[in-house]
Amino acid sequence: RAKQEAETLSQRKDKIRNEQFMKSTTFIMENLNSLTIDLSRIMDSSLSEELWRRYRKGEKGIFTRKLLKSRDAEKIRSRYRDDGDFRRFADQYVSEFREIMTEAASVDHSELLSDAFITADVGKVYLLLQEALDGIE
Repeated sequence: RAKQEAETLSQRKDKIRNEQFMKSTTFIMENLNSLTIDLSRIMDSSLSEELWRRYRKGEKGIFTRKLLKSRDAEKIRSRYRDDGDFRRFADQYVSEFREIMTEAASVDHSELLSDAFITADVGKVYLLLQEALDGIE
């Protein structure tokens, strides 16, 4: 009976941990997408009304994809050096993405989750920022 009770408690603990991870992940993913709005706005001050319309209709990753399309590492590097707001948003993005990867490592199937995050658009932005900012201090 004690063994069964211990197993039940262990399963509940795992379930709660996974639920907390999912809530935290959802919050961080939303925040990463919000940060890409700020990064995109600084990179291109003339964001089209079409992008905003699509965002308001529910395409929350539209600015993330726009930032990915630019792939201009030199422009990112320059903005990072010259624009304090851009630097703050980029640093926050990198920090929050690393947080989600750390949290992913603490749950079951951590390798699968890490792969999913790094290959998602938010992960690609992280890699783009890392590449562009490599060596900048």
